Amino acid sequence: MDFEEKLMQALVFIFDCDICGCLYHFSECLNRKAQKLSLLTHENEEETRNLIKNLKNLCFSNNNLSEKLKELKLQYQVKLDQLSNLEQSASKYLNGLK
Repeated sequence: MDFEEKLMQALVFIFDCDICGCLYHFSECLNRKAQKLSLLTHENEEETRNLIKNLKNLCFSNNNLSEKLKELKLQYQVKLDQLSNLEQSASKYLNGLK
């Protein structure tokens, strides 16, 4: 029996809401991508962890996701090509949930 699926069904029934996906799997996706791009080195680990935290928080935002992603791009001083790859992964995951 898949308890996670039953829990989601119960939440939808009780709160009359939409559930688009799993925050845990989204977090894992971001962490794997950051590791693959070598963004978790000692010199930028804290900055990357903060970026991942803020990307995860997008799940709770009702505002325009594109604007939020642009704000994050401006806020963090990571190499733009690496940030772009991480942003694309987040966008694909979030858009896949809709």
